[in-house]
Amino acid sequence: MWHTLLFGGIAAIFLTMTASALFHLRWARRLPSLGELKPVHENESSLCSVVLAARDEEARIETTIRRLLAQEGVQLEVIVVDDRSLENA
Repeated sequence: MWHTLLFGGIAAIFLTMTASALFHLRWARRLPSLGELKPVHENESSLCSVVLAARDEEARIETTIRRLLAQEGVQLEVIVVDDRSLENA
């Protein structure tokens, strides 16, 4: 008996979360794209700060930073924080 109640409860939670995700996805699609938004001041793009915490990422950090800097329509400030993970090795 308790197996049925447990299964029913988990199924109800799953269905509720699925419905919630679909509702929010529908709502998010109504947001304007970045190209449709006008900047606050003419001839300016949005300013965005990106903080990267790097731990043992020497193999991928260059690719990540290059992809961040390749973004269009936004001025980026990239801050890479070294957590000194190599000193602990």
